[in-house]
Amino acid sequence: MKETKIVRVLGDFSFDALFGNLVNELLPSYLDEETDTSEGLGANDTMPAGHVRTHSDAGKASQIDKKLNNLKNEVATQDSKHRKTLSELEKGVDGLFDSFARLDSRISSVGQTAAKIGDHLQSADTQRETASQTIDLIKYLMEFNSSPGDLMELSPLFSDDSRVAEAASIAQKLRSFAEEDIGRQGMTVSSVMGNATASKGLEVAVGNLQEYCNDTVRKEAATITAVFPSPNDVMSILIQRVMEDRVPNLLERLLVNPSLAHPPPMEEGGLILFLKMLAVAYEKTLDLARDLSAIGCGDLDVEGLTESLFLHHKDVYIEYEQASLKQLYKAKMEELRAENQQASESSGTIGRSKGASIASSPQQISVSVVTEFVRWNEEAISRSTLFSSQPATLAAKVRVVFTCLLDQVCQYITEGLERARDSLTEAAALRERFLLGTSVSRRVAAAAASAAEAAAAAGESSFRSFMVAVQRGVVWLLFSKYYFANSISRLLLPVDGAHTASCEEMSTAMSRAEATAYKGL
Repeated sequence: MKETKIVRVLGDFSFDALFGNLVNELLPSYLDEETDTSEGLGANDTMPAGHVRTHSDAGKASQIDKKLNNLKNEVATQDSKHRKTLSELEKGVDGLFDSFARLDSRISSVGQTAAKIGDHLQSADTQRETASQTIDLIKYLMEFNSSPGDLMELSPLFSDDSRVAEAASIAQKLRSFAEEDIGRQGMTVSSVMGNATASKGLEVAVGNLQEYCNDTVRKEAATITAVFPSPNDVMSILIQRVMEDRVPNLLERLLVNPSLAHPPPMEEGGLILFLKMLAVAYEKTLDLARDLSAIGCGDLDVEGLTESLFLHHKDVYIEYEQASLKQLYKAKMEELRAENQQASESSGTIGRSKGASIASSPQQISVSVVTEFVRWNEEAISRSTLFSSQPATLAAKVRVVFTCLLDQVCQYITEGLERARDSLTEAAALRERFLLGTSVSRRVAAAAASAAEAAAAAGESSFRSFMVAVQRGVVWLLFSKYYFANSISRLLLPVDGAHTASCEEMSTAMSRAEATAYKGL
């Protein structure tokens, strides 16, 4: 019974009716529009899906197309305007960038100019400050120079305990200035030859500065003694720092070892200038060490510290001394040759005047020249003694220095004898040249006789010059022997064989000069 009812119900059910009801309920507006449009279509106006196109839809489509075309045209017009505006904006932006670049360049230029102006102002201010300090230093130097030995008349700066640091700085600058000026004075050629001395005013000023510095050190030492329970320990630390820091820095600036392969020329002082500066620096440093030891420095070996400062210079000293003696001899020989050439150019023609010029030629052996050789040697011996604390070391250095003297004297005398012998030979050749036969005219014979007489006078003068050269050579060889016996021999005794070797070298030098003299005779 139940199954029959179900079948009956299903028999009345329709899916099409259900679908149509759903469509009508859910899409009423769409159906209404479709009904309206279907009325305006003809029999053949159908859509591809089977729907019919109405006249209303065609009008709307036409309107839509027209609006679309209008919109497209407007869009194209606006796009063109937009592109034009963008192009103009790009040009404007490029112009702005160029303007900014020019502005940046201008700003940079102005900044550089301002920086240069600032540098110039800073430099001017520095120069002004330096000039002001220089004026003050000159004033203080004049005070030291005008009151030798009297420190009470100096500026209050040097007596004010609260300005000790400032006074010490000024004193150091004044001393540096004085030392530099003395060094410049020593650069002249006359100083190289042993005649250099600083001006008297600067010597007094330096002496006053040294005395002031020593007086200041004494006062500080007294203060340390009164304040510290172990003043010697404090002074030893202070002095050790001075000797290991300040003094080496000063010596490093003053003593620069010149090259032996390419020594400085004599016009700039030569090697002798360095040796003199080295000797003075060593002496002054020793004096400073003794003064500090006298003040009190505990168990500190101040002199040992001083020796260590010059250890390197002592090791190479004798090489510089030997090279300096050779450089001095070379410079002296060049000077004599230049004088002889100048005298030859100003000499007269053949005759008695020529004979006189030969006799008085500056190339003859000169007493003053050999004396200068000995003076150089004595100075070198004194420096060797200063730098040598051990007798054996001193003997080795003295032998080297004395050998240089023997070489110089022997070479100078030998060359002088050879020049005198050449003049004698030249005079003999002139005499033979003007000897003529009897078959000549009186005029020619008279001229020949006059020339022969002049040649004879020249020969006589040359022979006299040769004998004078021999005599001076012998004298100076004997003087060298005397100098050796009185000044050199005692210094060579500590080294076995040194005295004998020097005697043999001296004998060899005499033999060479003697052989040259025999050739002339």
